[in-house]
Amino acid sequence: MKQYISTVFVLLAIGLSTVFSQETNSTFLYFQSDDYNLDQSDQDIIRGLVDELEAHSSYSIDVIGHTDQDGHDDYNQQLAKKRANSTIEYLIGLGLPESRVYVNWKGEQELVSTDLTPSAKQKNRRVELRYEYYDFTSVDDLASVIQEKDDPIQDYSVDTESGKLIDLDKGGSLFVPKEAFVHLDGTQVTGPVDIEVIEAYQLTDFMSHGLLTESKGELLETGGMLYINATVDGQQVELAENRSIEIIYPNQALEEGMELFYAEETEEDMTWAPTGKALGTTQLKNDPLLVDLDRILNIDFGEVVKPVLQFEPLPKRPTLGHKPYPPSDKLYTYEKYQKLYAQYEENLEAWHNSIPVLDKKLAAWNKEVDNRLEEIEAHQKDLVEFKAKVKVINQINGLRGMQGRRAPIELIQKIAAFMGSPIRIYVDDREVYQIAFQNQTRDLIAERKLEVNIEGFEMVKPSFPFARDLNKHIRELQKKADELAFRETGRIDRKGFGSYVAGISQLGWINCDRFSGGEYELSNLTIGEVDAETRFYMIYKDQRSFIGARVHSGEAVYENVAVGEAVKLVSLKLIDDKPYMAIRDFVLGRDEYMVMNYLPCDLEQIRNELNSVDPTVSKVKEETYELTLKVFPNPTTDAFTAVTQPAENLNNLSIYDINGGLVKNVGS
Repeated sequence: MKQYISTVFVLLAIGLSTVFSQETNSTFLYFQSDDYNLDQSDQDIIRGLVDELEAHSSYSIDVIGHTDQDGHDDYNQQLAKKRANSTIEYLIGLGLPESRVYVNWKGEQELVSTDLTPSAKQKNRRVELRYEYYDFTSVDDLASVIQEKDDPIQDYSVDTESGKLIDLDKGGSLFVPKEAFVHLDGTQVTGPVDIEVIEAYQLTDFMSHGLLTESKGELLETGGMLYINATVDGQQVELAENRSIEIIYPNQALEEGMELFYAEETEEDMTWAPTGKALGTTQLKNDPLLVDLDRILNIDFGEVVKPVLQFEPLPKRPTLGHKPYPPSDKLYTYEKYQKLYAQYEENLEAWHNSIPVLDKKLAAWNKEVDNRLEEIEAHQKDLVEFKAKVKVINQINGLRGMQGRRAPIELIQKIAAFMGSPIRIYVDDREVYQIAFQNQTRDLIAERKLEVNIEGFEMVKPSFPFARDLNKHIRELQKKADELAFRETGRIDRKGFGSYVAGISQLGWINCDRFSGGEYELSNLTIGEVDAETRFYMIYKDQRSFIGARVHSGEAVYENVAVGEAVKLVSLKLIDDKPYMAIRDFVLGRDEYMVMNYLPCDLEQIRNELNSVDPTVSKVKEETYELTLKVFPNPTTDAFTAVTQPAENLNNLSIYDINGGLVKNVGS
């Protein structure tokens, strides 16, 4: 990663000139009045364009429908849509993946000419094929454009004599105090300073900038990363010794233990060095709404005793003795043979007589096995409930320790989120089967086709009887908190509890992070049949962690991964300069070895794989918005406000009663 990180700093210095070929162009198809069908000429143009684009590493096409100014707006919108869709259908019919094609229609909104002459109208009746292609020379080139924003660098100017509060594009903020900068020789900077900022909060951002969540081999869970650079007339400046820039990260659910990390380059790559400085939160700057948490913090869970499984040794499985075989008449004299054969007949009769007895003994033995399996099942349920109860109690104890340092509403939301999510419980099936069946365990597992939890972990939702009262109290307190928040602010917002706040004393990459907690069994994962140019990215699904593999000697190795954690493994490579991707969703096991299966891909498919497990990316389709409003009695007005992001997507609001009947439509 060192090579790529160095490239990032070069790009910042030269204004983000690309290190690979990237081109954007347009081709146009023209239509007769009221027509939306493609003629032979249009089809030839499309086929030629596709053939040209297939020669490049990756590409995408925006299909945009237009009309002239004749007719009503609504009619023209529909006509433009039909022109765009007929083009899309032909493109997909040629075998183009849908992920490479984007559709839009403008109607008469973007006229080439406002003249009413036939030739001018002809130019307006068009479909624009706006295409973008890339030519990659390395996987790092491919990774660098996964970020969806074309220019990730934000530029600001700050007057050092007054300072400035900067609201960043992705929701963060910077407060730059006055007289914050000095030249590299230590002299005070006067006049304007150019500030460059890159925000990296999503997995696509991490991949594009080569950012991993590791600190010298230890796993980190990130709250987001920022790059900050400052120059005067193109010359680097730095923060004064007694000055710091305050960073406010975007709203999010606050986690305990977040601290500030600075980027540090090593001989091999870039890592994150902890500063030992805990991050503050904006929540602490607000007056907390008073909600009594005693019902949660002092709830009685009754007796908490770990269940124990005990058995007497399992009797040996009854078996039928070997069936007697008659003696050979060729080995003995006739008299000897007659005597042995008589003995054989007696033994055979005794063997047949033992079968009913054996069946009874075997039935009794199987009954004992069945009883033990039932006890195991009941024990495992009791054990899972016990361990879940212990985790809930520990969570509540943790909340108790946060009292006075965190707002009560935040503590309510933390326990609500915990109770609403699956809990990872360690359950060792092999151990309990060994207690029950001793040295007969393996045979019984195979014979009975028992499902053994070989991962050792089980994900359960804390919906046990002991949790019912707790969940009831949580719901009541949430309702109370919502009412208080509405009364004080007129808003209801559970999206985040606040923001992380940090004061930084040096420029460059900054990370809001914490060391991944928990007691995990650590193991290794090895991926075989790997070439040096392949890149690997492992995403921990239950935490914000994004790590790479060490590639050498034809293998990619992940050392000290957490057994039992659910992950997505994404691998990228170039084959004949075309991007290929391999994906594995699995739970980390012990000393695993695997080989990845690569398939052709495009940039959008890679983004989709990352976004599918990124909690910062909304999974709601852009076309539909569903708002759940909690409206509390207000004697002074019946007005309320509904907000969507972006706001222009809220065209109208339909209000229904609890029986599904339409009450009224409200315009935007």
